[in-house]
Amino acid sequence: MIFFAVLIVLLAGYELLALIEWKKGERPLLERLALSYLIGAGAITLLMFALALLKIKFNIWLIGLPWLALSPLCCTSKVKLPRLPKLSVGEGFLTGALGLKLFYVFYEALIKPVTGWDALWNFSFRAKVFFFERGIPLDRSHPYFLGGGMRQYPPHLPLLEAWTYISQGAWNDAAMKIIFPLYFLALLIVFYYCLRREKSRRQSLFFTFLLSSLPLLTYHAAMEYADFIVGGYFLAAVVYLYQFIKENDYRILMLSAVLAALGPWVKDEGQIFFFICLLVLMVARRFNWKYLLTYLSPYVILIGPWIMFKNVFKLSLGNEPGFSLARFGSFFNFHPETVSRMLGDGFLKGNWHLLFILWLLVLIFFGRKIFKSEVKYIFWTSALAWLFFTAIYVFTFNWGMVFTGIIVHRNFLTFVPQILLLCGLTL
Repeated sequence: MIFFAVLIVLLAGYELLALIEWKKGERPLLERLALSYLIGAGAITLLMFALALLKIKFNIWLIGLPWLALSPLCCTSKVKLPRLPKLSVGEGFLTGALGLKLFYVFYEALIKPVTGWDALWNFSFRAKVFFFERGIPLDRSHPYFLGGGMRQYPPHLPLLEAWTYISQGAWNDAAMKIIFPLYFLALLIVFYYCLRREKSRRQSLFFTFLLSSLPLLTYHAAMEYADFIVGGYFLAAVVYLYQFIKENDYRILMLSAVLAALGPWVKDEGQIFFFICLLVLMVARRFNWKYLLTYLSPYVILIGPWIMFKNVFKLSLGNEPGFSLARFGSFFNFHPETVSRMLGDGFLKGNWHLLFILWLLVLIFFGRKIFKSEVKYIFWTSALAWLFFTAIYVFTFNWGMVFTGIIVHRNFLTFVPQILLLCGLTL
């Protein structure tokens, strides 16, 4: 059953979160479940990847039983059980509007099978191969070596989709799509509780509703692409990095590091997002070796094997089959004309409502307040992400992709939530 697949993901994440935040104070149940989903999804697919490397066939109990056996760990964490608060008329309206938006996203996702072009020939196709092969084909002579499609892409999303098929005992790509609105829900919850720690319930609900109503975000929440998912891990890593900078709790730093490390497991852009978080941490803590090693350790443990795997099988970086860091010089280009196209597509033509006008007004009227507080670190994470994408298109062979009119919008999905979060924390 699909619900068993989701349950095991939540259970795995809940147990690992209990270890990361060992004997930490209470955390609201909804926030804990959102984090459990983000962490658990990565844990399940990393386990499946390990089984594939050991040439052990995928099996529902082999993947699920270890987490069932570790379920006593759930008792070690303190949870704030939700209580029905007395909502004002405005808060009730915003809560209802959020509920309707979530209903729409779940309905839109589950009403139809996979339809996205990239998903059909890449993510979902590889998931189907993994399901029917009960593993990842590692033999180069296999017609679907590494699942086919874009072999160099991290296998997190195809493996997570394959896990839902294994739990159902059948290939059902309509039911499988529940994983995407669940990522959307987790994103909203993490966003809300970041605001709620500092702002009123009404303001937190208002900005969370604004996030849920961004047209391009809700569209992708019902699609099968990886862009908003890697953005979800990036946002969560930034949120708890921000909380660590304010509270200096070592366990929160480790939580941020784990979430940041799972980004590269979703998409190659996550590599840059991880090091953006690391750079912000080093600036905030004036290059502390202890914090540097702490933040790097989950990356080495979780992503190190994937990097070694790519080197062994000579898999490239990004979209270009022949691209690697060693051959960067041969792919160097200079196309400054892409900057104006990125600015136009991203800030003017993208389906973001009036977000960037709000962001600009906040920077103009509250810039001094922002840069005198810890909120400036949230600004720098989104600014550095934008600079990364700009550099990719200005200085490398990827410049032509900007003129497709699609790629810039998907790039913005990865850091737009931080822009709205900055506005919510400032106002």
